[in-house]
Amino acid sequence: MLITDISKQVGKNGTKINISYLKDRDGIVDKYTLTSVELPRPEMLDIWSAINIAFQRVNPAYNDEETWLEFDFHKCNIKYGEDRQGKTVIKAYKLTGTMLWDYMGFCNIVTDWLAPQQNMELTAAVDKLTVEASLYAKGKRAQMQLFDDKTIQDAEVIDSRRGVMKK
Repeated sequence: MLITDISKQVGKNGTKINISYLKDRDGIVDKYTLTSVELPRPEMLDIWSAINIAFQRVNPAYNDEETWLEFDFHKCNIKYGEDRQGKTVIKAYKLTGTMLWDYMGFCNIVTDWLAPQQNMELTAAVDKLTVEASLYAKGKRAQMQLFDDKTIQDAEVIDSRRGVMKK
């Protein structure tokens, strides 16, 4: 599963999460989009905060105590490529969000495509976001793990007794 787009939107119904991903089924690549208004686990929100801070640290005058300039990213687009060993890796990513500063207000920003080598801290945060989004899309993070593994195994046994076992 390769995560291609992740976004969060805060609205009147709560936080809406959109995750687009590619899934390879025997050489056929399908694109799926998962949309949920369920709150993600705190790990995903913490990673968005880490992305905001890592981007802010690019400024040479950055100081942890100063809060006059903040970033609030809410969308991440990802492109993949292969490294020399043939492993799929992040080739580039683009962030969309808002830049806030205390004396001027805010403006919407979209970064250019960023190469992973440009900012290792930011790339590590984006990589963690893709892992968390992948877990969310697989159902491991939605509803704080709705079913435990034992419940899923018991359901499969019951289904197989009825003759409707599906893999």
